[in-house]
Amino acid sequence: MEIFDTRDRLKALLSAYAVDRSSGDPKQYLGAVTWNQHMSVLGKFYRWAVDEKYATAVPITYRQAVAVYSETARPILVNHARRRVPHAT
Repeated sequence: MEIFDTRDRLKALLSAYAVDRSSGDPKQYLGAVTWNQHMSVLGKFYRWAVDEKYATAVPITYRQAVAVYSETARPILVNHARRRVPHAT
């Protein structure tokens, strides 16, 4: 598999990596926060590579959302590869 392969092959590899890092060897387990950091960097890298014509696909699915802060709304992309992080109660 190449670093800039087809979207389907990249997604399959990312899925296998996710399973391994969430349920594989406990020494290599990635917590949700660390996983989210990895997926953020990977997503930004692939979006850059597509913009620069190095790649033809991004292996992560995004959805559009609206972020509202201080009465200002702006469109954002939400990474679907993120894991939910528990909040302190």
